[in-house]
Amino acid sequence: PDHGKHVLTAFQDVGEQTVPLLKKMLKDPANEVWEEKIIILLGRISGTAAQDLLTQLLSEKHKHTPVIIKSLYRTKYRANEGTQRQM
Repeated sequence: PDHGKHVLTAFQDVGEQTVPLLKKMLKDPANEVWEEKIIILLGRISGTAAQDLLTQLLSEKHKHTPVIIKSLYRTKYRANEGTQRQM
């Protein structure tokens, strides 16, 4: 979108309630250019829902693994044994 930065800021301000919408956006191929920014946004939003989506993305979006790990770190996520193997 033309106002992408403002939209992402608004999502961050709303917080964890936006995670289901961000999940939908990540599944839409039209938003592929925004994937990395959405993943970074999930790290800033933090919370359990964001962490769950980020760990799910580890197995789905391999090309973004470094960004996903950085975003999980930002949420103070503590990886279990299974998640550590994916990293």
